[in-house]
Amino acid sequence: MENALVSVIVPIYGVEEYLPACIESVQRQTYRNLQILLVDDGSPDACGEICDRYAENDPRIQVIHQPNGGVCAARNAGLKAAKGVYICFLDGDDMMKENLVCRAVEEMESGGYDLCSWGTEVRDGDRSFYVGRRKKMRFQFRNERETAKFLCRWFFTARTGWEVGRRIFRRSVIEQFGICFGDAVFAEDMDFTFRYLLHCKSYLFFPEPLYIYHVRSSSVMRTIDRQKQVSQFLSVLQRQKAELSEIMPLRLFYLYEAVALSQFMGEPEPGESPEEKVCATAALLKNCDGWESLLQDAEKMAENQAAVRAVCGQPYRALANAFFQFLLDGNEKRYLKKSRIYFRYLALRRIKQHLLGRKNG
Repeated sequence: MENALVSVIVPIYGVEEYLPACIESVQRQTYRNLQILLVDDGSPDACGEICDRYAENDPRIQVIHQPNGGVCAARNAGLKAAKGVYICFLDGDDMMKENLVCRAVEEMESGGYDLCSWGTEVRDGDRSFYVGRRKKMRFQFRNERETAKFLCRWFFTARTGWEVGRRIFRRSVIEQFGICFGDAVFAEDMDFTFRYLLHCKSYLFFPEPLYIYHVRSSSVMRTIDRQKQVSQFLSVLQRQKAELSEIMPLRLFYLYEAVALSQFMGEPEPGESPEEKVCATAALLKNCDGWESLLQDAEKMAENQAAVRAVCGQPYRALANAFFQFLLDGNEKRYLKKSRIYFRYLALRRIKQHLLGRKNG
């Protein structure tokens, strides 16, 4: 099994406090045949020196120093230098369990999967908890309809996550189809994973917390303002529509867009009413360059309900329909009714997963 080289790409910027533990977690992998690509993205602290110091004592480490261009540019630099059969990503402030690569390669090769993912251990101060499904799940994409159903019911609803850090990819697929990261700060993981999934015939999730994610108050996800989040998320979706329309399963991009945006609306923040959250997000969408195109997609979805019913199960279809209808008529009451039902459903599903986790534990 260890004949297959695995490239681990680590984008690095401003994380000197966490970086030694991150690098050492890769070095400790029980799977030894690694290419460790440390991409110093013009970090203003001592990250560059730390990378060079570790490279001196481990021939598997290759350090790339470049001017600051953001996490996407750093990951793309890693992809250009990658030589592995498989590719994993790890953020510079996170860590890998020592058997992550071994388990990932084992599953990929034993099942011949195009993509595998696993669970995450989230560490927030003194708290630690698991994020991910509670049982092993296999998906086969034998035709466009099966792919479309997976995208609507599992991927864009984030039930299998969007993060690239808890996945292993085949480099041959990435290179064959020219898959790379865009220039968005927000939602770049979703975009990359979606583009990759369009070329997959099989996918596996296995429920082991192999990736360790550290919650940091200074991370991009926590500091980017809401308008920029909404604008970049919509921009990513619109770029997907423009660039991928010819290979999109069943050509139902408006449905994927509706499901993704209705999930992105999310639950209200503490101290915020559902009405305030919905109206505020709609107002932010109206300030985006893609607003008019979004309305056109909403009209297409309203006119093609047969296709929507064929691939998008309840309750996602009801919520996505209500969301796009709200964008067209501005009547938030109908959407709020559907969203309350949906979030109750999510709460019940979380309770079920928690109970299953306790039973399996």
